[in-house]
Amino acid sequence: MGRRGRLPPLPLSTPPAAVPRPGIDAVVAWLTAGARGLGGCREWPFEKEKKPQKEIFFKKQAKIDKARKVRDAKIAENMAQMDGWIADFRESVRAQRRGDNLSPVDRMLLTPKQRRLKAKQKAATK
Repeated sequence: MGRRGRLPPLPLSTPPAAVPRPGIDAVVAWLTAGARGLGGCREWPFEKEKKPQKEIFFKKQAKIDKARKVRDAKIAENMAQMDGWIADFRESVRAQRRGDNLSPVDRMLLTPKQRRLKAKQKAATK
């Protein structure tokens, strides 16, 4: 045993049966022993050669891509107008709070709570 309970490095030619690691598969121990010596894992000698994969093409993918482009264009157009829409909305809310849509008599005689209720009723009927 080496320092801190580690096994000493094994030479690259060590067969799987000679790796003294109980509880670990012999092949895995053989690969890790190779990794210690090379600084990286050796190739797995038992695996078949991989063929290049074809590009995956889903049904209606062209239709989905076209719809996505249209949708992105619409979103970009709306985002360009968003600042104006927000300013208009804020102004309408402020006008409602001020009671701009109420008559001068209502503004003079009604309490703030009554003004708000009347403004909400008018907004609901529109």
